[in-house]
Amino acid sequence: MAINITQATGIVQWELSHEATSGLVGLNNQHIHEIAPPILTGLRPISLADGTKHVSVKLLVKANAIIDKLDLILSANRADSIKAKQVADVRVAEGDNESIIIDFGMMLTVNSVSIATGYSISTIYPWLGTKFDKSDPLFEGDGVLTHNSVSFSDVKTQRLMLTLGSGQNAAEVIDFINLSLPDLPSGLTLCLNGDQPIWQHDPMVQLGISEDITDDGWNSLGQRRVSLASSVAQYTQDPTKSDDVELEFVLSAVVPGALNIEIESVETRHIHRMYFNNKSDLTLLFEREAEQQLVIFPPSNVTEPISGIELSISGELDALRAIPAIAKKPNEITELSLGNGRAACVRLDANFGLVELAALRFPFIAGPSGAEARVILWRESDGMPMEAITNAISEPINWTGSDEQWIRFDFKEPVALEENVNIWAAINVNRGEVIWKMATANERNEYPVRIGSPGGPWRALPAIFGSGRSLGSIAGRVHMLGNADQTKPIPPLLISLDDDETQLTLTPANENSRIGLEFNAQTSKPETDSIALRIVSRSQGSIKISEVDVITGEKLS
Repeated sequence: MAINITQATGIVQWELSHEATSGLVGLNNQHIHEIAPPILTGLRPISLADGTKHVSVKLLVKANAIIDKLDLILSANRADSIKAKQVADVRVAEGDNESIIIDFGMMLTVNSVSIATGYSISTIYPWLGTKFDKSDPLFEGDGVLTHNSVSFSDVKTQRLMLTLGSGQNAAEVIDFINLSLPDLPSGLTLCLNGDQPIWQHDPMVQLGISEDITDDGWNSLGQRRVSLASSVAQYTQDPTKSDDVELEFVLSAVVPGALNIEIESVETRHIHRMYFNNKSDLTLLFEREAEQQLVIFPPSNVTEPISGIELSISGELDALRAIPAIAKKPNEITELSLGNGRAACVRLDANFGLVELAALRFPFIAGPSGAEARVILWRESDGMPMEAITNAISEPINWTGSDEQWIRFDFKEPVALEENVNIWAAINVNRGEVIWKMATANERNEYPVRIGSPGGPWRALPAIFGSGRSLGSIAGRVHMLGNADQTKPIPPLLISLDDDETQLTLTPANENSRIGLEFNAQTSKPETDSIALRIVSRSQGSIKISEVDVITGEKLS
């Protein structure tokens, strides 16, 4: 891990790497359908079976796949010819080697029976609930013609008995009996990898009038679309693995028919676990409000663009919130020298919801012998700091050092901030000299500065500083530390990717919070580029970053 710490700006950079080498990540759309058993030599059905009670399809994906889209086309229509053994218990009748029992185990509608060429059907009897009705057969041959395919009026029954021609062996025919089931399928379920159903359709299929395939009903061919992306997440999305995972979808029907499954479309991304020198977590310490960056380098074998990241955050941060959290950079042109009777004050603008001010922090450089200073709050009147606020005086602070330091000035008690009343903060230097570097003002001219003696009055800066002037308008650099309205809390963390202006706000707790950040479809990062995760804290304390995952692949628009 490479660490680059720049104390002057408060920005800390951490680098993450992908430690484990994993296989290439990709999607293999392999469709595997059921194959009918081979037909024995010398025997063949009258017609090829087109119906079934179960049908399946398999899809091969990676264990770390995020499946954004998975659409199947289900087909469920009448079965003109279905193998009896697929829908019933088919057996030789006890004590009668020329008769076959077809036991559905439920009420099914049948209107046709066919057997292998070379064999004949003599009679077909329906089940009456306690016995076969031999007094009123569904079919009875004339003893002259050979009947190996018989049609009759629709009958709903639990069982059929087939009697073959004289001397024919029923055991040789069992595997080659086909039925016609005129009812449309019902009691449809779709299961994944043998688990509980992920989709169900209990009533009988109702055919539509159009051949268009939709996801809200069946078309005229008995087809519909089913979207299942959310149903497969439990089998994939493992960021620590990239081996193959087989997904098997099985469509079943209580009332069987002509069933089929096709995979219409699949769209995936992939997720990769990142590590901090072989560790899965990193603690970030914020000694004050500041920004830190996690520089993330994607795995070297990834060939997909980066679409975002996911990570877990927990932590403990101080209740005080700093506004702003990140200091404006000095303009490197203007600085004020304070001390020896020279003072300055700055208007505290843009407090963004603070109702109490507990402290102020300024970026000061002390003179060679160090310095002592304190801050006094003033109330504005007619656009000018006019009146010092009673008891709004900080403790004096002593410090040394020739580098710029963010010095914190605490008030004895938090100062209430009145709505629509502007407050100014005056810096009084009691000992030594203090350098305060200025920033360029924004378009709203926030944090304006005035100068004067420690007790005022406060006058504007020379005319050379101003809008349209050679040095331009300047602004004081200051952080306000205070408490927000409890009914309108200010989240302490602001998190974003690279320079994206979209920021996610978060209040971390002791328990992990899982968050995700994504680039939009137009700004996905190339797979060779690193990512800078920007974490800005408005409070001091620490947070723990763990389970950082890079997401690769084009995401749905």
